[in-house]
Amino acid sequence: MPVAIAVLIVTCPCALGLATPVVLSLAASAFSRRGILPLDARGIEELTRATVWAFDKTGTLTEGQPRLVKVLSCEAGNATASPEQTAYWLAVARALEAHSSHPVAQAFLAEPGGSATNTTPATHHHGDVTVTARQNVVGAGIEGCINGQTWRIGSLAFCGVDAFTAAQEIPAQAGQSVVALSVDGQAQCLFVIADPLRPNVKETLARVRQETGASLVLISGDAEASVQAMANTLGFDDWRAGASPEDKLQWLKTRQQQGQRVVFVGDGINDAPVLAAANASVSFAEATDLAKMHCHFVLLRTDFQAINDLFQLSQRAVRLMRQNFGWAVAYNALAIPLAVMGQVPPWLAALGMSLSSALVIGNSLRLRGQAKDQRLRNGFSAPGTNPSGRWPRS
Repeated sequence: MPVAIAVLIVTCPCALGLATPVVLSLAASAFSRRGILPLDARGIEELTRATVWAFDKTGTLTEGQPRLVKVLSCEAGNATASPEQTAYWLAVARALEAHSSHPVAQAFLAEPGGSATNTTPATHHHGDVTVTARQNVVGAGIEGCINGQTWRIGSLAFCGVDAFTAAQEIPAQAGQSVVALSVDGQAQCLFVIADPLRPNVKETLARVRQETGASLVLISGDAEASVQAMANTLGFDDWRAGASPEDKLQWLKTRQQQGQRVVFVGDGINDAPVLAAANASVSFAEATDLAKMHCHFVLLRTDFQAINDLFQLSQRAVRLMRQNFGWAVAYNALAIPLAVMGQVPPWLAALGMSLSSALVIGNSLRLRGQAKDQRLRNGFSAPGTNPSGRWPRS
């Protein structure tokens, strides 16, 4: 009977049962102190195993606060339109972009007179411009009817603008993108939109490459010149421009079929399918609701350094889980044969089980201490972080 009792006590999988839940619970607390909201714990281990980190451009690498810097006419030999014509184009753009959740829309709506005045989704009125039959073409742009004419605003291909011609007229700069406007298939003008990079983007990308050994890919629906300029500036290994949501998803599936594990970082409605399909995905607090619903982590900070903090904490959490499993398995492998042979009395089996569980919990608590030390060393002194370390409930 004492041998049977000792065996039952030793084989109770307390340490194994605690190995993962305790670490995940402490990891959630550590993430929150760093301004990171974990929505799916499965992403923690996937982050540490990723071989590719893919990033969207607008609203992800940039702050998502675009501003209109230039309007160029598409008329041959006339890059400068009259003020009256420019004002009308802007009015059309504002009417088409009303109620749009895309970050680029804010560049038009923030202009004088740019706030929407209507409340119905089918009709949009700005000044003398009224839009009916408005349609949002995912990954391309917006189409609507104005005075019997079909107007479009969005990508160059969607509006029938030759990408090579646009690239010749607009100097490619990192953080800039181009939006076209057309009527009945005829290109009218190009809007040059500037959006500043998030703080610490270049430094964070360099550290991600150094610490993970993964390749960095920029994949965006923006024009080729803008995407290439940003990829070269930030040191990406590869880039893709003019990518629709279907293109992004197909690119992701192709990489996964090749045995690669992909982390995707995005913020828009167009990114939702690839965020859901990625091995691990990251979005931002100011992202669209659809994007946040389909990702594993939401960053509550505007500082891009949160990406590096996310990886480091995930790496520590996975390391501690493996250590806990290793100890629990080693303890059972050693104690069970001894208990079966009658070498372990019941009181010693109970003590060993308790000490084993305590060791797993104590080892897991190291994550809390490491997260605090890291926060004091370089966390909230960085630009865009909260010095108090406490984040508003909203």
